[in-house]
Amino acid sequence: MSYSDLAQSLRNRLLATVSILAVMASGPALAENVSEASGYWTSAEGRYLFAAGTAQPLLTSGTGPKAQSDRVHNARAYEISGGGPIDESLPGWDFRLAYTRIVSYSHELSAGGITDGTIHLPDGTTLSTTAPESFNSSIQQGFHIGDVDIGTNFTLGGVRTRAFGGARFVDFSQSSRASLLGGEGAVELSCSHYFGGGPRAGASGSYPLAEIGDVMVSLTGEAAGDALFGRSYHKATVTTAGTAALASFNENGNAQGQTAFNADASIGLTLTFLVGGNECAMTAGYRGEGWWQVVDTKVQNFALAGTGGTRGGDQYFHGPFLNLKLLW
Repeated sequence: MSYSDLAQSLRNRLLATVSILAVMASGPALAENVSEASGYWTSAEGRYLFAAGTAQPLLTSGTGPKAQSDRVHNARAYEISGGGPIDESLPGWDFRLAYTRIVSYSHELSAGGITDGTIHLPDGTTLSTTAPESFNSSIQQGFHIGDVDIGTNFTLGGVRTRAFGGARFVDFSQSSRASLLGGEGAVELSCSHYFGGGPRAGASGSYPLAEIGDVMVSLTGEAAGDALFGRSYHKATVTTAGTAALASFNENGNAQGQTAFNADASIGLTLTFLVGGNECAMTAGYRGEGWWQVVDTKVQNFALAGTGGTRGGDQYFHGPFLNLKLLW
């Protein structure tokens, strides 16, 4: 057999194999697999969040500017979730599990001093130092959030709606460092922690806007709220280099019961399409959320940082998000 005959034989066999695979792919079995999805899904989401919270006054250095603490300025969040039908036990209902991590780093604040060496604390106390001073502080926050809920789907005024109820569990922590540089100097380290859980309820909806080729465009949104019952704890350590009015001390706050609240809402534009026979959805939108009474950084005898003026604090986040969802 010549080289050209061998090449032609291989080409014929390759074409025959491709033809058989094409026939198999277009058969009823594949069509059934595409149209009869299991209803289970998984998703991943990323967010960039702007933050604002309970403001606490900081010290004024001489006649210089007063620093003001509003917790953190921005944060990032990541969410992984999944769910599916529970028809065997509750026909027409489904479940959802989710884990979310919100984290913010090192919000820096500073206030410069002048030559008179005078410090004005938030409580009105005035101190004198022997050299010019300056102030700076940094704050870090983090949330671990776990959700579990069950819901039912129905159509309401053309909107495909899911009403759900379940529980949310939250592990919150905050740490801060405040330093008075120059003068005699002082440093405060404080941290707080909250852990709690409680009932959560809400609803989500999807309203179809248009179908462009094989892509469905929908307007989607969600709103939910929860009450959290748990315990909070705080600790503070202050060290100085000689200012008598700012004596060094350690404070360990006793863990105590704390009820906190949380609410969130989002709106977005969703594109739904097929990838490899599976339905996929990509949502871009904007989300806002509020947290009340989760921060506990009370410092009994020292007000340098200004972060610890309350047993409970408020924290607000809002910003854009992108969610990718796969159904099979």
